[in-house]
Amino acid sequence: NNSNDISQLLKNLDTVSLHDVWQVRHAAAHFLRCFQGCHKFLFTSYQTKKTTRIVAKLLADDRKEVSAAAMSALTGILASSPSQDVGHMVHKYIKKANNSVIKKKRSKVDKQALEGEALEKEFKRAVKQQTSVYFLCASVLARPYDTPSYAPKALAALSRHSYESSAPFTVREAVKLCCREFKRTHMTDNWELHKEQFTREQLEALDDVVSTPHYYA
Repeated sequence: NNSNDISQLLKNLDTVSLHDVWQVRHAAAHFLRCFQGCHKFLFTSYQTKKTTRIVAKLLADDRKEVSAAAMSALTGILASSPSQDVGHMVHKYIKKANNSVIKKKRSKVDKQALEGEALEKEFKRAVKQQTSVYFLCASVLARPYDTPSYAPKALAALSRHSYESSAPFTVREAVKLCCREFKRTHMTDNWELHKEQFTREQLEALDDVVSTPHYYA
């Protein structure tokens, strides 16, 4: 039974995705990208959701190779998912992204002084921030020549994480690359049509990222 085989494979990959060796986690993310892409028409709705959850957990991996592979896999999954379903997930991750912005810039001394519950709280915030930002980036990149209704909202939420005071370098870089890619694929002859999906505030937020260096913001 194909469905049972896929379910068992996903169960094993869920376990492998937690492996201590980063190369194993990287292989799991890369395999999921290829496997889901080739077998997506055999996946049940539950299996697609499970695959999305496995990949989403790897978005905040401390190895850039793993998180990048996870975002690539997620982009492919979202590209083949119904726009309405993606929109619901984007709405959820926008809330997480908005709640994970660094409230106050800390000095190196402040960071070193974190311990106990404060350290654990900061770790959870950082994980939530990277996971939500990378998810929103994947949702935008999954529709390279289209502007679904959730894209402007996702881009506006991402713009809040483009400043040095609000996010670490890896997160800011992901936001910048995502917005630049959106600009490259959308600001063409059909830009006036895409533009109609945005409010003025959303356009200003996007322009702020693609037009201004944020290294010293």
